[in-house]
Amino acid sequence: MTVLSAVQNACTEALSLAKPDTLFGSTRRDMVELQSIANAAAEYIARDHDWEFLKTKATIAGNGVAEDFPLPDDYDRMLVKAGLWSSRLSAPLLHVEDSDRWLGIEVQGDMSAFGAWTMYQSRIHILPAPALSETVQYFYISNNIVRITVSEGVYSYTNTFTIDEQSFALSETLLKLAIVWMYKASKGREYAEDMATYEREKEKLVARDGGSKIIHVGRTRLPGAEFAYPLSVG
Repeated sequence: MTVLSAVQNACTEALSLAKPDTLFGSTRRDMVELQSIANAAAEYIARDHDWEFLKTKATIAGNGVAEDFPLPDDYDRMLVKAGLWSSRLSAPLLHVEDSDRWLGIEVQGDMSAFGAWTMYQSRIHILPAPALSETVQYFYISNNIVRITVSEGVYSYTNTFTIDEQSFALSETLLKLAIVWMYKASKGREYAEDMATYEREKEKLVARDGGSKIIHVGRTRLPGAEFAYPLSVG
């Protein structure tokens, strides 16, 4: 199912709109609106769960000097349960979310035995600087949610629908359902039942997918708390 067919099905099944022959080539006002809604719906779905398909591994190669590193080009967010693992350690680096605490580490050298990391200015910062032979790996969620067929069984990916032939990398049924309730909401129409239908379908897919959920309740455990000593710390 392409983005065009998802919109066509939404129009004929739930929106009472004339079936379009084209989406991104159309000058119809409703189709221009649905271009934006299709992209908003795809992004909404992608951020509603840590989908396994979007889970991607990144590797940082240390040089003994650099302490901050750029995010991958397709980076959207960290997983809810994310850890940075160094090749020289037996436990993940300590994640420091509080900026003032991180500043204290930089200024006072109050360093965890397992090293530490944080994120700001769209870069990952690691202390101490990874050594020349050291690698640091982590999983993240990619923003490559749009797929286009290059040849049979070969695909390329991007983050935004721009042509009719592109398809959604996740559930295309879920995309159609999201388009329906979001379009109705944009028009001030009743959409609660349509949104509930979307949520029911999403929960079925989430149950089968197995990724970590976005809503996080309770205090976060300290990295390394699940590991028994002795551990290698250098």
